[in-house]
Amino acid sequence: MRGKNFVFSDAAAEHLSLKLPREEAEAVVATDSAAEPTGCGLGRPGWGSLTVEHGASDERWQQINEWVRTPCTLVAPRSLTRLVPADDGLQ
Repeated sequence: MRGKNFVFSDAAAEHLSLKLPREEAEAVVATDSAAEPTGCGLGRPGWGSLTVEHGASDERWQQINEWVRTPCTLVAPRSLTRLVPADDGLQ
């Protein structure tokens, strides 16, 4: 959105690279064994890569959903961020 990338994925959504606020990205990398700083020219602060294990739980996908929606709401126009349900805690 607005010409800014905030997530990259392979076709199977098994490998994700996403932009998070710097402190959150550092926390994810420090606490999630499937996460690491992103390389390939995207290794700027705030970018992290994540491998999603086959058969990941609904809880895991919920966490990933939050990690993707957070940067989306940061770069999206306000008119679109208002469409994010209030129960997500992102408004």
